[in-house]
Amino acid sequence: MSMNVSQLRCFHAVATEMSFTAGAAHLNISQPSISVQVKRLEVAYQVELFHRQGRRVELSEAGLGLLDITRQLFQFEEAAQLYLESAAQAINGHIRIGGGSPPYVMPIIAELQKLHSGLTFSLEFGNTHDILGALVDNEIDVAVIPAGDRFDERLDYTVLVDDSLVVLTSADHKLAHQEWINLKDLLEERILLREEGSATRVTFERLLASAGLCLDETQTIVSREAIKEAVACGLGVSIVRNLETGKNPKLVRLKIECGDVPSHEMMMTEYVICLKKRKNSTVIQAFHQAARATWA
Repeated sequence: MSMNVSQLRCFHAVATEMSFTAGAAHLNISQPSISVQVKRLEVAYQVELFHRQGRRVELSEAGLGLLDITRQLFQFEEAAQLYLESAAQAINGHIRIGGGSPPYVMPIIAELQKLHSGLTFSLEFGNTHDILGALVDNEIDVAVIPAGDRFDERLDYTVLVDDSLVVLTSADHKLAHQEWINLKDLLEERILLREEGSATRVTFERLLASAGLCLDETQTIVSREAIKEAVACGLGVSIVRNLETGKNPKLVRLKIECGDVPSHEMMMTEYVICLKKRKNSTVIQAFHQAARATWA
């Protein structure tokens, strides 16, 4: 005997509303129609699904068991509908992306292109201060960067990944054979840092302050890639995040020993950031979807 889904839908409406009248209104059909459909279901399978007491109805034991099944049935139906609607909504348009460091944002863009090949993008890199400014000024749509010195109430922050500071040296540096370097010993080296406004620089300076230390002198290089090349050429050591070191055989990373300073002082959190008033836009939601798929 084939199953009549319309009859199951009528049963489910009455069972969830506990009323033939309310069930009929929910399905936008007449009460006699829904009563006939439920009765046909009971007759077809020779089972009583409801105890009828005047205008009141109660589920029988068989009705309770069937309700558990129809709940799942129509939940799956709704899920299938949402899936197909989502698959049919190819997202097109253009998204403007800001980034501070390629290793965090590039994998997201690659996933975004897989999910939505019709969506084009532009990408701007800069330090955290500058990218946050571009975001607030609506020059970009979304950014993958640390939060900066403080959280801005105009912005929406979604945690992407936590990463720790490490020391970067050349492979032939005298420290290259070590796994760890003490923070105080690090200050004896020539340190190459990003410019003011860099979140990595701010975090490192805060770490030194927590340890009661300070930098006497640093060399400032604006470009992250230029810093790596300078370190590889033996011009000094630098402070970067672990994921930023890459696989350059000319470079070696060392962990930082901070003594009594809590380890979380060396951690930096990367966020997906956008304006709160624009967080529900289609392209930004698509970017969040790609970020979750990449860094889950």
